[in-house]
Amino acid sequence: MPRELTAAERERLEASQRFLHAAICAPTTPRAIEPLIHDAAGSFSLHSDDRRHLAAQDQRRLAIYRKLVQGQLQDALRGQIPLSVARMGDESCATTIRDFCAEQQPRTPIFREVAYEVARWASERWQRDPQLPPYLADLARYELLVLDVHCAQRLFQPDPPRREPERSLQADLGVVFDGSVRLGRFDWAVHPLADDIACRDEPAAQQVHLMAHRDCDNEFVQLDLTPLAFGLVGHLLDGAPLAAALRAVCDHQDQPLDRPLVDATAKMLEDLAQRGVLLGPACDESRASGTAPWRAWLKGTTD
Repeated sequence: MPRELTAAERERLEASQRFLHAAICAPTTPRAIEPLIHDAAGSFSLHSDDRRHLAAQDQRRLAIYRKLVQGQLQDALRGQIPLSVARMGDESCATTIRDFCAEQQPRTPIFREVAYEVARWASERWQRDPQLPPYLADLARYELLVLDVHCAQRLFQPDPPRREPERSLQADLGVVFDGSVRLGRFDWAVHPLADDIACRDEPAAQQVHLMAHRDCDNEFVQLDLTPLAFGLVGHLLDGAPLAAALRAVCDHQDQPLDRPLVDATAKMLEDLAQRGVLLGPACDESRASGTAPWRAWLKGTTD
């Protein structure tokens, strides 16, 4: 077993980590590291032995290390949003990573979540860049939505779909959904695009409301919802009671809460129960379906 670091050793290690973090996030030219080395004692509190060792090194070694780290971040994007990276090109992808490291840097310790951080940070930049496809931000968010559904923890066993929930739904209670359920609103119909990085098919510019989940065989499924159904499921996922959720979405969309709407809602909820998506009414012993760390951004709304 390795021995525990002393307080002095831990402080020395943390100072070195702060310096390496700054070096990784510095601009790409080796000369950009020079001010960091000169200021190593002040800003980073490097130990005197570490400063002497650093000053004796060829600065290109740090530049290579920075290139390796940023290259790993690019690989994360290629692996998690391959269609988006293929359409933006390697140069734009490298620029996105370089600017992200310089302005924000990864904050998550989980490597899988880096692509979420980068895409969320870069979305507005991509939309403003006339050299990039106008749908790029939506495509990246959709690819990450699909990934999130596949990676979601299912707090319930994926039983075969049933005709109706085990207990009847009640107006004053919320409902419980399968833990893999995610919502996404998009301004481009990116979901039918071919799953091939060589394709350059263009999506239609139209608003899309999707609900995605894993079925009883753990296969990915996505459903096109109406704006009203999308809003209702969103409120229910947030824990609102059924009646309150229906009133809220009707008020928001200026829709009368009449008998035809109530009947249509009941039919939709029955369909979701048949699919195994809606598991039953919420109750004290129910376990929440969980919240993805990026759900609000993936959803694409400010509601």
